[in-house]
Amino acid sequence: MPQADATLRPSDLLGIDAAAVWQRLLEGYTPLLTRWAQRKGWQPADVADIVQQVFLRFWEQITHSDAERIAIQPALRAVCRQVMTVHRQNQPSNTHSGVNLAGLAISEGQGDSFQHSKDPRRRLQLTRLFRRIQWEFEPATWQAFWDTAVDRRPVAEVAQALGWPKEEVAVARYRVKKRLYKLLQRMRRR
Repeated sequence: MPQADATLRPSDLLGIDAAAVWQRLLEGYTPLLTRWAQRKGWQPADVADIVQQVFLRFWEQITHSDAERIAIQPALRAVCRQVMTVHRQNQPSNTHSGVNLAGLAISEGQGDSFQHSKDPRRRLQLTRLFRRIQWEFEPATWQAFWDTAVDRRPVAEVAQALGWPKEEVAVARYRVKKRLYKLLQRMRRR
């Protein structure tokens, strides 16, 4: 457990021993940041993203700081609050997206044409979108998303098939949907 009053000189992160200093910071403060994020109700995948973003922002602040010493824990807490606020604002809202994933069922007999859209260009765009984001995820994550969101199979059934806990299937589906909604919003702006 890191000390609550530990301080750091910004020059420590730029010197010869910078890698060792960062390693100690990561080992010491990752569990603390994880606990902070979990207490705020974040899912495991989001917690990992938040912790990573906190360290990146902390690094940016340290490199631009004129302070001689920085209190680590208060600085990380402030950065963590900022990151969680931004992360929450960037989350897609299912009620505002207007996309019905169940309506995106693919007809296997006709290639990858989406049945809910009569516009061939729109179907092609959606097909490309799915192919594009599919490769951003592990195959099992994509399968969990596809089976639950598109094929509408029960989460428990998909979890059993993948050998995962039900919660992990829900997190996998959420991560893919989050990315999909973000890209769909960009498509709508065009």
